[in-house]
Amino acid sequence: MVPFLAITACCLRSITTEADREGTRVSGRTGGFAFLSGGAGRLFGLLFPKPVNEFVAIQREFGTIACMTNLAACPNQWDRKQRECKVIIETPKGRRNKFDYDPKYGVFALGGLLPEGLAFPFDFGFIPSTLAEDGDPLDVMVFMDEPAHVGCLVDVRVIGVIEADQIEDGKRTRNDRLISVAVHSYSHENLQTLTEAPNSILDQVEEFFVSYNKSRGKKFKVKGRHGPKRAAALVDAAIAAFKAKAKKK
Repeated sequence: MVPFLAITACCLRSITTEADREGTRVSGRTGGFAFLSGGAGRLFGLLFPKPVNEFVAIQREFGTIACMTNLAACPNQWDRKQRECKVIIETPKGRRNKFDYDPKYGVFALGGLLPEGLAFPFDFGFIPSTLAEDGDPLDVMVFMDEPAHVGCLVDVRVIGVIEADQIEDGKRTRNDRLISVAVHSYSHENLQTLTEAPNSILDQVEEFFVSYNKSRGKKFKVKGRHGPKRAAALVDAAIAAFKAKAKKK
């Protein structure tokens, strides 16, 4: 049953992506799966006789279609009281390759390469269904015992934020870095606020972002460090901004 559901989800993703790209209604004797060939088309036509756009409408109603076609729109399960949520890892700790999620292709793309001697000090990713001031999902650095892998979904607790401006070609953009700890952690399980983290570690994290941006012709100007209350307010604002943008579509 599980493999069948996995295949179904994979096919639904392909179909809805195709429908979004072409903006057309797919129909025929195999229903919404007319473009599938041979027995596969007949099988899915019998199981799912409705046209693709009807599936899209149904899935959008339940919020599943967005997640299937765009990981950045998946539920974040934000718990403000516990300050816990879901994070999708883009670049694991210790990697020189910088990976970025590409919603157009639905995969993680190589976004850049760090110079020799420079690597991500901790796992780095984003909170889905958020919209930061720079137009992207909120960035999060995750303190973990071991590096995760690209695309890994991690439960985290937000403990603070490094507020900063990013300057490129004279244009200044707010580009904060949330700091979190993995819920499943031995080394960091007791951290509840940024002030409990060693200053030496936070200094290195800030220096990493300064050096990383410098290598890409940008400036990263740290404005300050703040605790979980300030960080939670940023998450709330980013979730509200994401919902507001979604309503306009």
